[in-house]
Order: sequence, then C-alpha cells, then structure tokens
Amino acid sequence: MILDIFSGPEAPEHIACTEFYLEAAAKLSARGVLIVNVGDEPGLTLVRSQVAALRRAMADVAAFAEAGMFSGRYPGNIILTGTQGPWPEVWTAALTARGPHPAKVLSGVGLDEISD
Repeated sequence: MILDIFSGPEAPEHIACTEFYLEAAAKLSARGVLIVNVGDEPGLTLVRSQVAALRRAMADVAAFAEAGMFSGRYPGNIILTGTQGPWPEVWTAALTARGPHPAKVLSGVGLDEISD
C-alpha cells in the first residue's frame, strides 16, 4: 500500500497518526508493506512524528532517502516503510543500489536518529 498525501508540515491530523496506520496495517497481508512518502522541511519534524506513529503500528519500520536528507538541514522527501515482520536486510542493499546516489536506509536502532 502506498500513501502519498503529505504536503510539508501540513499533513491532515486524522491520517498522520498511529490510529490511521493501524487501520492501514490491518488491510495488509502478512507480507504486505506500507510505503509512506513524507515531504518535510528542515528539522524533519513531520518525518520524526511519522516514524514514531508508524513504529507503534507496524512490526518494523525503515526510512529511505538521499543520504543528506537525514541531516535535517534540507527540505525534501523521506520514504517510510512499515512491514508486518522484520525488515528484510536484502531490501537495504537493493534500495541503496538503485539510488538516488548516495542513498541511505535507516532501520532498527539506526532509525532512532530521526525518531521522536
């Protein structure tokens, strides 16, 4: 399932919360993946809140973007993925190989650096 409804820090509250992500997760199969494109401003306030909400709703969460986006100094997009099981590490290699270059994937404790 792909979700692309955000416009900077103006995400609608009723769909940018744990409850919404729980409803979306319930519609996924055991192998399903929820992909959320989050556009944000420097500081990554919205990304941080969405990582926290998604972590409460899904078994595992990862974030993917151009590596510089994770510094929080630039506006842009970070793709969040929620899985029903553990994040497959093979996906990390596949995503970073495809770019943008340099690309970075944060998962597990690595995701803590952009989580509330």
